[in-house]
Amino acid sequence: MANRNPDTSGLVSLADRTNNERTKIQSLGGVASGITRREKRKMRQILTEALLLPHEDGQSIKDAMAVALINRALKGDVRAFLTIILNYKLPALVYNFCHCVLFYKYATGMTFTSAVNGR
Repeated sequence: MANRNPDTSGLVSLADRTNNERTKIQSLGGVASGITRREKRKMRQILTEALLLPHEDGQSIKDAMAVALINRALKGDVRAFLTIILNYKLPALVYNFCHCVLFYKYATGMTFTSAVNGR
């Protein structure tokens, strides 16, 4: 990620700091990392429990979302299709999809991202 503030004249490298300063900065970074990790774990637990709640038609919310995603992919939504094949590691679909994209790219001269995004 590019630095949005190119003025780095006031920054001091960790290599140029004393051992006590380095230890203090690294300790603060470790504490912040632990807080973030615990927050993410709690969010994952909440979402996991919420996905198992029943939906209107008796199936879990997770199942209803999967059906909705599949329906979007069947209607031609490329992002839904990619979400399914890349997140659930369906090798045959990935293989076939890659061949289709490469053929499309060869036939039209489009780049991969423009072929996937439809531009």
